[in-house]
Amino acid sequence: MFCSYWRSGVSSRLSRKIGRATGLRDDILIEISRLRPHSNGALARIRNLNEHTARVHGKHILKLVSSAARREPGPVPTQQRLQGKPSNMQEALADVLHGTGILYADVQSMPVST
Repeated sequence: MFCSYWRSGVSSRLSRKIGRATGLRDDILIEISRLRPHSNGALARIRNLNEHTARVHGKHILKLVSSAARREPGPVPTQQRLQGKPSNMQEALADVLHGTGILYADVQSMPVST
């Protein structure tokens, strides 16, 4: 949520699209959310954060982090159930995910119940 909110805010201010290649990929934003930096020094230690982005947008990022820390989390959206039979594509994706989980469990020597 923070990721898209920050990108859309900066995008509207600059009247241009801010993409993941601008220096704030999702992994960087997740790291910011996880570490909750409170100073420019802490922000500079965020892995893969572009120095230019930290310098230009650091104050705004820190303000958003501070604001988010004081805010109560919103309700978790409810998942909508699909009506009817899944499509062939959905069935295939479910099979792939299931198989990937089994392979991962095997590599990690985890017991699997199928």
